[in-house]
Amino acid sequence: MPSLHRHLVHRHARRILNKEPRDLAPGEAQLFSFYAPSLVGGLHNISVNQTITAPAEAGSKSTARRETKIDPLSQSFVVVAPRFALPPNVVDSVYPTPGISVAHTVLPHIVLKDPHLPWSRAPSDAHITPEEDKNNVRSRTTWLALLVFSVEELQLSQGQIDRVMGNLPVEIDRKQSETKTLKIIARQTTKLNDIEGLVNTTGFDTTLDAKDADEPTEIILLSGSLFTDLFVDPEGPTEIINVSSYKYMAHVRKIATDGMANAGADSDEALFSCVVSPRTGPIDADESSMMIAHLVSLKWDKDMRYPKSSDLVAMTSLYSWTYTCLSSKNVASTRDLLTNLGQHLSVLRTGKGDEDPASGKDKEQVDLAALIAARRRDGYTLARHRTATGEITAAMLRGPLVPRQVKHKIDGMPMQSNYGHDLAIFDPKFGLMDTTYSNAWQLGRTLAMADNAFCAALTRLREPVHAFSLDSAKKDVHALFGDDGHGSRQRHAARMVDLVKGLNRINDSMHTLGGSATAAGPNRWCHQDDDQSGVGIESLDLVSQSSPHIMPRIRAHASTAALHFAMAVNTDGHVKGEKQEMYNEYNTPVNPHYAVVYSWVLDKIHLGNVPAHYLIPDPAFLPQETLRFFYLDTNWLDALVDGALSLANHWGAKPERDTTRTAIKEAINERLRTPDPALGGWHVQMPRYGFLLRSHILTQFPDLSIDVKFSEKRENPAMMKVDPPANTPAQQPILVQKRIAPDTMYLLLDAAPPDLKRITLTLPPHQQCFKIGYNLTADTLSMTVRKTYTIENRPKAGATLGERHFKLDGTPVAAFNWKTRTLNPAIFSRYLVQQLGESREGEFEDKVPTSVVTALQLNESILQLDIGDAWATDSPEVTPLFQLSTLSEMGVSQQPPPIVPRPRLKMEPGFIRGISRNSTNLASRIDHSIPDRPVEDMANQLGFDMVVTPMGTDSQAFIPTNSPVPIDLIFRLTRKRVISWGEPLTRIIVGVPTGDMPPTDNDPTILKPLLAANAEPSTPTMLGNPRLNVLKRYPRENEKELQNHVVFELVPREQPGVAIDKITNASFKLPRAEIVSYDGVDERTASIKVFYEVWRNGVSVREDQFMHIGKVYLKACIK
Repeated sequence: MPSLHRHLVHRHARRILNKEPRDLAPGEAQLFSFYAPSLVGGLHNISVNQTITAPAEAGSKSTARRETKIDPLSQSFVVVAPRFALPPNVVDSVYPTPGISVAHTVLPHIVLKDPHLPWSRAPSDAHITPEEDKNNVRSRTTWLALLVFSVEELQLSQGQIDRVMGNLPVEIDRKQSETKTLKIIARQTTKLNDIEGLVNTTGFDTTLDAKDADEPTEIILLSGSLFTDLFVDPEGPTEIINVSSYKYMAHVRKIATDGMANAGADSDEALFSCVVSPRTGPIDADESSMMIAHLVSLKWDKDMRYPKSSDLVAMTSLYSWTYTCLSSKNVASTRDLLTNLGQHLSVLRTGKGDEDPASGKDKEQVDLAALIAARRRDGYTLARHRTATGEITAAMLRGPLVPRQVKHKIDGMPMQSNYGHDLAIFDPKFGLMDTTYSNAWQLGRTLAMADNAFCAALTRLREPVHAFSLDSAKKDVHALFGDDGHGSRQRHAARMVDLVKGLNRINDSMHTLGGSATAAGPNRWCHQDDDQSGVGIESLDLVSQSSPHIMPRIRAHASTAALHFAMAVNTDGHVKGEKQEMYNEYNTPVNPHYAVVYSWVLDKIHLGNVPAHYLIPDPAFLPQETLRFFYLDTNWLDALVDGALSLANHWGAKPERDTTRTAIKEAINERLRTPDPALGGWHVQMPRYGFLLRSHILTQFPDLSIDVKFSEKRENPAMMKVDPPANTPAQQPILVQKRIAPDTMYLLLDAAPPDLKRITLTLPPHQQCFKIGYNLTADTLSMTVRKTYTIENRPKAGATLGERHFKLDGTPVAAFNWKTRTLNPAIFSRYLVQQLGESREGEFEDKVPTSVVTALQLNESILQLDIGDAWATDSPEVTPLFQLSTLSEMGVSQQPPPIVPRPRLKMEPGFIRGISRNSTNLASRIDHSIPDRPVEDMANQLGFDMVVTPMGTDSQAFIPTNSPVPIDLIFRLTRKRVISWGEPLTRIIVGVPTGDMPPTDNDPTILKPLLAANAEPSTPTMLGNPRLNVLKRYPRENEKELQNHVVFELVPREQPGVAIDKITNASFKLPRAEIVSYDGVDERTASIKVFYEVWRNGVSVREDQFMHIGKVYLKACIK
């Protein structure tokens, strides 16, 4: 069951299995001048005619016998395409991104996910050069243009706004937006036609655009002079609007999406359309200024008039954003951001790692500082921690991403737990708990409980594994005796006839015996034991799963069952044969529930759905503009998985008894260490290394491309290698690439240095910056002309044709309009093709200017950050394969004890007395007398002991008096011996003496108090026994024996009471107890009285003879 989190790995595996070649290798891109749909949006007409001719008869030279024509039929239809607003989520990215600052030479651009969109409509024939696009297979005029404006060019006064919107309903907002647009409804644009001094280009047609009539749209208003400067051909008639040159500012890119977080989410290849603005920012400006970019429609009303310079021209804006254009001075460029990242490489931890702890400190401070520095180098941080008893303290922790490689399977610490608290580690040097692995365990359990599908699958997988293993273990034990008592359900059903006959024989024997017959006849209760030496009548448990003879065998059979469910169904649909393969997420599983569990576990090992604050526990780990490398702590991942698999544990009270969990882990381990021949003989790729990147460059280029190179000495596949399809690597280089914030991303790799040789960060080919040149002043535009080739094998020498300088006077060509800060696309493209073809026969032979050649020239140089051997250090010893920890690694004995044969029945001596081994008549041997209720030493027979200790210690020596603060007392009321009693327990009464301590201890009849005379104890709380509630009260008048006592009643939750043998611990805590004041040096003894009430004859009766006395010793210890 492939998951979205590991989509890169799954996509690569499917390509290997299906042998699908790729058109583009990683890092390649293919550019197209246009990508027009089959039919552009708008009105179309289709005509159909047919002529049917019957041929002449055989051997005849005459013409056709008959010819029939069907009159032509025509049908008009409208191709729907966006016009007044863009479809949702069609914009992939823009540059400059909103809010950032760039140089004035930058040409903004917008990237669209729909490669057809810029050509989905065509401009009106009235606004392009005649025959411009007819039969033109090299270029096509776009209906979209990206234009950049200053605020002053779009700002309107309130009077102008009221005049323009005078014919619109009053509920329309008459204010410009942040990007200086007016928001209206598409059908309302027709009301702009009658406004004096306004030219409306929107061209809404009530028939053709009826579908879009209620669609919200936005318009901008340009001055007539600016409009004509932008849309009049400088080489053509000055009174004719012409948008043909804008076709050179739009193109399509087909890219290989390897290493891209967003574009690579769905496919290895993607198509994007790109529209570039021909306008720059202000030239030679002294201050930064806000610029507004608008994607405008060039699909205009064909009957619109030519605007005057004083007119306002309304244009449809489909998308807009703002950015800041800096003056021609300081700016943090993309090159600076990449350079800064390369200069500040480090591992994931707090601090710089080069601090000297010994500077200006004494020895004790130095030792502490060195200890703290060591923990920081290991990636630890401090966090707030609440103990199990509620205290707030500090604890150390770290996440799964660590700066140093951690040894897997820590000695003496099994990663299998039922609660997770036992995975916390106390650091004796630091004096704090390390809660790293306990937090991971709890997180795994939480993530599992939040996933209903996983919980259901795990439960349904555990049940058959446990049932099969328990049944097989019982068969093994019974087989040792040659006993056929344990069999299948069908076998027992077949014996039902014999069972019924046996029951009838019991009735016959009872009638024969007459009055001496009992329900315990010889056939039912008596068994003639074989007289074998060394055979005792002690109990031998051969049925319970807790039996020492059953449990080890359950473990062995559980592993077999889980491994069976981890297999895949053979191609013939049967589970058979020695060549059966294990489930690998691309074949059919034997058990579908195992498939869910296996995929879920692999997702979590790849950090799927792990919250970001677990990955980065401290913000100081990842400052801004940093790149941090890390190893993955496999123990943390192990604990995470164990916490998840601990759910649905219905049988294992202790971790080592949860054999099903261990079996599932062993089945997963078997898959991880088994190479897969179908996928090239490789093992399952597991994450070992990676890095976190936090940089502003990710907000500018969301699809920042990342390429990794591995050593040639990297481990080869374990089996025969399968040749991958064209342009496909043998293994997926990047396992996971995920953005956790707009400026933060992490990568997971399956190799660490020295196997990992190089990481390269490259600006994405569809999100790169466009610049008009390297320098633009008030009278000169300077650029470097790059070589472009029309051949596949290009020469290595020379990447440019030198520099070109365009002057304000129009030399060498008028490629740039300084008045409007606008590139003349047509003039520039023709000049560029002419320059590329000069003296370059055999290298560039194209004569037709296209948008691709223009885009390659305006595209800024592709910047890369190359991280090579300089950062790679010697790798420590590593574990070649990831494996989950199991019971076999915990030192748990897997061997059952030897079985000694025994009789089939053990008689309890408390019920059946004086039975000889050769008895045949049990009825005559039964003692029918009922013993009297014992009256002496009843509390001892109930088995309760009372001990009172201060909280935090198990010492029974004494309770300190004269403490400056109240003390929490623990009343430990426990039973060491579990003895049944025939009547339910309804109440336990504990009396604690209060008062002043007598001056002497000579008179034993004088009460020695535990609590002060004026003590007001808080309400106590039970400790670990949910069957009881504890209540506080004072003695009643008829309770003479409890006067001068505080009474605590332990009342069962169930009515009328609870069986005494179910109460083994009735301990409770008395918080903030005020101990009696006593300064003597001799110990004093206080007596705690404990009474018990039972349910008898419908009422609760106190048995005074049950009273139990607990001794408490008091002593002054604080002066």
